[in-house]
Amino acid sequence: MQSVIDHIRHNYVLWTTAMLFGLLGTALLIEYARRWKDRRRQLRTEWAAVREITEEKGLSKESWELLETLVRRYAPNTPLRTITLRQYFNQCVERHIEAVKGKKDFPLLQRQGELLRDLRVHLGLDYIPIGQRIDSTRELYHGQHIWVAPKEKQSAEWVRMVTSAVNEAFFQLVPHEPANPIPFNTGDQLQCRMWREEDARYGFDVMLVQMLDNPPTWVFEHTNVMHRMQARAHFRIRVDQSTEVGIINAPVDGDMSDVAERPVVTRLRGRITSLSGGGFAVVVTQPVPKQVLLRVLLDLGEDKSPVEVTGQMVGSSTLSAGRYLLRTAFVGITDELRETITHFIFQQQQPIRQAESESVLHME
Repeated sequence: MQSVIDHIRHNYVLWTTAMLFGLLGTALLIEYARRWKDRRRQLRTEWAAVREITEEKGLSKESWELLETLVRRYAPNTPLRTITLRQYFNQCVERHIEAVKGKKDFPLLQRQGELLRDLRVHLGLDYIPIGQRIDSTRELYHGQHIWVAPKEKQSAEWVRMVTSAVNEAFFQLVPHEPANPIPFNTGDQLQCRMWREEDARYGFDVMLVQMLDNPPTWVFEHTNVMHRMQARAHFRIRVDQSTEVGIINAPVDGDMSDVAERPVVTRLRGRITSLSGGGFAVVVTQPVPKQVLLRVLLDLGEDKSPVEVTGQMVGSSTLSAGRYLLRTAFVGITDELRETITHFIFQQQQPIRQAESESVLHME
């Protein structure tokens, strides 16, 4: 009799254990199915948002098909993030370009690079804020001056060149002085250096892949290894202030004593991107003649009222998407105001100096 009871008890324990495991497995399957459905629903929502964004951006059919292929192949789980965040888009572009390179078809690679650049511009992922470091030659801009020399010759004479075009597969340089011959050949490994406005000096190595005629143009492969050197952190600070830029006619005789009384001829919206004790840089959406003066309001912190300053243009650069970077030097400014601006810059630099000091102590 006892053996029967033990047998029933044993079977009861087995069945109970099996039922518990069965219920646990069922619960896990239900939870997995729920999460799978939620993820599918989220992806459908993201793709709908992607489609809506690309329609608003006016993508062509060919560009949309390329973008869809790109995302589904290299970032199927993050479609929205891929078309809105530069680092995720860059990863997809890099993988796609490497895949196309394997086909050994230069015209195809060039076409894909142009289509991807068109995608980047339409999605607004081509703009790098002034003063922010760059990580790839894909982030060069048209008109960027670059000095080039053979890599194996450290004492070689550097040749000054200018960026004439950039797509996602290649970038192109033309001589700064077209009459001068360029002593480079296809396949050469070259060392480059450049100064990025309001940022730092960069050095990088690239390979010359093609030389074009009419006009003479040198085509280079991109690199993601950019050595950043000689940053101007202690001389100039990055700012991000929306402002109204007043355009003023500059005096013909160069006398700036009456700058404060000169009327504003026209106004346009802009964004101040950097400030130093000697001047400021501002990004605007239309070209401005170099002979005019620019008047803006500077916000020097919560405890100070905005101050009005006037700058004389010392240079301009064309950015993407119809933007222009204007660099100025202060004119008609009092010593007291310049001291106030310099003091503000010094205060803003303190966290940077402290962080660098702590870093040096930590290294020691």
